[in-house]
Amino acid sequence: MLRKKDTHHHYFEIQLNWQGGTKGIVMANDVKDILRVSAAKDFPGGVEGMWSPEHLFLSAVVTCHMTTFFALAGARGLGVTHFECSAIGHVELREQGLVYTTIDLYPKVFVENDTDIAMAGEALAEANRRCIIINSISAKVIHHDQVLTDDHPVAREKNQVQ
Repeated sequence: MLRKKDTHHHYFEIQLNWQGGTKGIVMANDVKDILRVSAAKDFPGGVEGMWSPEHLFLSAVVTCHMTTFFALAGARGLGVTHFECSAIGHVELREQGLVYTTIDLYPKVFVENDTDIAMAGEALAEANRRCIIINSISAKVIHHDQVLTDDHPVAREKNQVQ
């Protein structure tokens, strides 16, 4: 719990360089990779096959949810064999313009055994409440959490290689 004297300030900086039309390159001094971006293909000047602000927005939501979950799972000693999450965002025209109104998240957590199911569910529920990005947006986020013990093909393949 934060106290009045506690301070938690973090700053993140990015740079966008325009590449013509609606295309650009996004980079950060502390990140090796770059992102090639454009308007979504549904909008004027949008380029098929490129990351759009709409994709990046949803990516921020699912990535933050995943990293928050793994911070909580790690603190609990939870054995996770695989994690995946998809998201569907609904954009509507409102008085102020186009806005995300709802985002459906579909996280699937695969755990080592049945005894971890409840703990994984609790970690997911807490991640739903503590994700920085989700707490910073106005769109309604609907969680469709699943916790499974069945081996996932990626987890099986990883175990066979070891």
